Amino acid sequence: YSDKKGDYYLFIGRMIRRKGILTAAKACNAIGKKLIIVGQGASVRENGHLIPNDRPDFDLEPGTWEYYGYAGVEERKGLMANAIATFTPTEYQEIFGGTHIESMLSGTPPITTNFGVFPGTLPDVVNGKVGFRCNTLEDFVNAALEAPKVNHSEIRKYGERYLMDNVKWEFEKWFQDLYHVYLSAHYPNEKGWHWLPEKFN
Repeated sequence: YSDKKGDYYLFIGRMIRRKGILTAAKACNAIGKKLIIVGQGASVRENGHLIPNDRPDFDLEPGTWEYYGYAGVEERKGLMANAIATFTPTEYQEIFGGTHIESMLSGTPPITTNFGVFPGTLPDVVNGKVGFRCNTLEDFVNAALEAPKVNHSEIRKYGERYLMDNVKWEFEKWFQDLYHVYLSAHYPNEKGWHWLPEKFN
């Protein structure tokens, strides 16, 4: 965590188009700010273009970005803690997107798309306060411009809601619910969805 930020934005993830790398680059190009790109599996070619090594589904032209490649745990922490904001503009229905939670824990606002998991993790009551959900390129540009104005300690505090000590009981409840449904499917006298603790029987 840091409330002192550098002069760059961050994109960290798999080097595939559907993670939204082109959106992050276009937004930073539009405002003339540096974008650090982190993630293995791509190369900067002789012409200055960034292209994935295995399946080249994007071709990122030269711009305000800089490609770092792979970052270990400590380097990743530092890059995230010191970024103005972290772009996670996923183009598919993101199931969870741990990167944007890591960003919040670093006190850094995530800039996300407005579907998949993100309306749940950045609901309207915190959208624009601890992170930004975006629909268009203009939204991403405006979010990048607003990001330096956020309260970093508020972002960190909100992000702590997703620490393992806080979410483990939700997982445990879910597993117990599934177990009761499993029992009812195999044993006719067992209740699944209808199960209640003994004190209610």
